[in-house]
Amino acid sequence: MKKMMIFLFIIIVLTACGQSEETDKGTTGDVVKAINAKLEVPKKADKEQDVTFSVTVTQDNKPVEDASEVEFEIWKEGLKDKSEMIAAEHSGDGKYTVQKSFDEAGVYHVQSHVTARTMHTMPKEKISIGDVKATTKTDKNKKESDESHSHLSINLKQPEKVTVGKEANFSVKVLQKEEILEKASVTLEIWQKNNEKHEWIDMSETSSGTYETTTTFKNSGTYTINVHVKKEEIHGHKEFTAEVQ
Repeated sequence: MKKMMIFLFIIIVLTACGQSEETDKGTTGDVVKAINAKLEVPKKADKEQDVTFSVTVTQDNKPVEDASEVEFEIWKEGLKDKSEMIAAEHSGDGKYTVQKSFDEAGVYHVQSHVTARTMHTMPKEKISIGDVKATTKTDKNKKESDESHSHLSINLKQPEKVTVGKEANFSVKVLQKEEILEKASVTLEIWQKNNEKHEWIDMSETSSGTYETTTTFKNSGTYTINVHVKKEEIHGHKEFTAEVQ
């Protein structure tokens, strides 16, 4: 009986060790691959013509059929504050589409806002409607950027020195129209050049308009950190770099 109890004890210990090893192996390489959104926008169209815009969403080269939100934001150049948001329809094979016609000639921006599997991306293209020569002068000095989207100001604070294997603290301050943006969804997208694997880290709001998180880097080198901010109709992102030693 004593020998039997010892034998059972050994089996339990070996089983537990095996499960621990499997868990460790599963977590070390468990990096979520980023979603990819391919936006298709015609270069030109006529006034009053129905135009179809589409975005194809994939992850690891496989179509994403369960995107939680896909919208198209459309605005005439220089009139970002008067943009129109249109919900897209899922047509299958990871493709989401909208259709729209334009009453006025000019250059228009078309930006798809894709939220899928806790990730967010928003590619942007342009389309010329009708005769745009008469409309270009008024918008010649207008400039737009990712940060100006929804009048967002995104500032990332990171440690002066980031070391491989050591926990690093990151803090993001978000303002909208120079006012603190509270209760937003803020996520860090982190990757190295020529590496398909992106790490996504949700940040927590620790004080009004300030969001914080910690992470550990496994390799040295230059990393890109893309800060994604979302709150209702507000979307924005801005890229930073981090040098890891």
